[in-house]
Amino acid sequence: MNCTEVASRLQLFIDEELIFQDMESIRKHLQVCPDCEKRFQTEKLFKQTLKDKIMKRNIESHVVDGVKDFIHNSSN
Repeated sequence: MNCTEVASRLQLFIDEELIFQDMESIRKHLQVCPDCEKRFQTEKLFKQTLKDKIMKRNIESHVVDGVKDFIHNSSN
């Protein structure tokens, strides 16, 4: 798997929504590609930070759903 393919599937990888073979291919790529590993760590941290902030505040569900849709659609 190359950097472009990893980038296009990164959100699905973080969410563990890929088939086993794709998950393994991305894991292997991340082990040898520092740029993709850095991007993965950044995206993972962003997602966790956003989730933590949402959990700390009572944000209306339609706002949360909109943010989730935006994140999901931007990874495609």
